[in-house]
Parts: sequence; structure tokens; C-alpha cells
Amino acid sequence: MSKSVGNIRAIGDLLDEHDGQTIRAFVLSTHYRRPLDFSDAQLANTARSLETFHRLFDRIRRATGTDLYAGGAPIDPGATAEEATGEDAAFVKEVLGERLRFYEAMDSDFNTAGALAALHGMAAAINRHMDARGVDAGDDEAAAKLAAAAGATLVATGRILGLFERPPARGEVAGADRAQIEKLIEQRADARKAGDYAAADAIRDRLAGMGVVLEDTPAGTIWRPASAPPE
Repeated sequence: MSKSVGNIRAIGDLLDEHDGQTIRAFVLSTHYRRPLDFSDAQLANTARSLETFHRLFDRIRRATGTDLYAGGAPIDPGATAEEATGEDAAFVKEVLGERLRFYEAMDSDFNTAGALAALHGMAAAINRHMDARGVDAGDDEAAAKLAAAAGATLVATGRILGLFERPPARGEVAGADRAQIEKLIEQRADARKAGDYAAADAIRDRLAGMGVVLEDTPAGTIWRPASAPPE
């Protein structure tokens, strides 16, 4: 793979620096008949784009208990569409519409860039549904079940392109392990519940010094290495 004349990057070298799924998505983002404009910045943009999906899958796991990487029941175009009403029916129609757009793009001279755009459209629809129905709070079991099914539909569709086969390789922080980080996050949560915000802030600062970024969500606090791309 060439960045410019006389500057060749071997695939093996790229795999040492970037996740294989990121490289796959980067290649798929350009139509196969067009030149591929390679740069490290473009790969970084692709990684951020993929993180949007991974963050959604994590959100669905927290809210519904469904691990989409391990599988899940997708939307049944017949039964689910007939059962859904109102906003849910519109949501199902939008998700299935994006899935159809994916197939149409693939049928149009293997337009993988258009197919990726449809996947992003599906992810945006799921996030809007979860926001509108308060799925993160766990108060609407039917909405949560539908979100999980839509997520499974997204994963199954993306796997046609070889995407979403496994969770991203993230969570490595120098000098700390996952158990230590999650214990500190639990201590911070306890401090916040007790109204000891100074202690909670101190723990956040300690984690930041360890290279850990926190995000407080309705379903709890999640974390990522500072080097990982945000949503």
C-alpha cells in the first residue's frame, strides 16, 4: 500500500499499528474502482467511525444485557413489523429501510461506501430510539427488546462486509489492569452517592493520570483509554 511515490507501507506493518477491522473498513470506504487515498489520518478517522458502532453495542449491552458480538435475534421483518405500533413501527421501518439501502448499495457495482453509510444510518436510528424511549433507564422492556433486535440486525448486516466480528481491541492502560480501574470507578460511584464530590473528583483525576477517560451515562459510568477515539 502506497502513501505516495517511493513511500511503501506493507500490510504487515499496518497491522502492527492498527486494528485489522479498521484497515478493512478503511478499504471498504472507497469504491473499488476509485484510487485509495491512504494516510494515517484517514485510518484514524476510520477508527473513530467504527467506535460509533462499538459504543452503541456497549450501550445496548448495558441497557438490555444482550452481547451483540455473541449473537442475538435480529428484527423479523414479518412478525416484528406486524407487532410494532406507533413510534416502534416507524423505528422498525427505518431500520429495515437502512438494511434495504445496504443491499441496494452492494447490488450497485459493490458500492461498499454506500453500504457503510447505510450501517451508520441504522446506528443513528437505534440511538435515537433508545434516547426517545429511555431504554438506558431500564423502564421499558419492550423498547429495550426492540433496540437489542435492531442492534442484532445491524451486526448481522455489517458482518456481510466482515465487520463487527469481535469487540475492539481496547482497554489496555499502561500500569493498570481492568480490575483496578473498575474498582476505582466503583469507589468513585460510592463517593458520589455519599455526596463526597471532592473524593469523587480526586478519583477521576487519578484515573485521568493513569490514562483513563470516564463517561457518565444513565446506565452507569463507562471508561476507555485516553488513546482510544471518542464517539
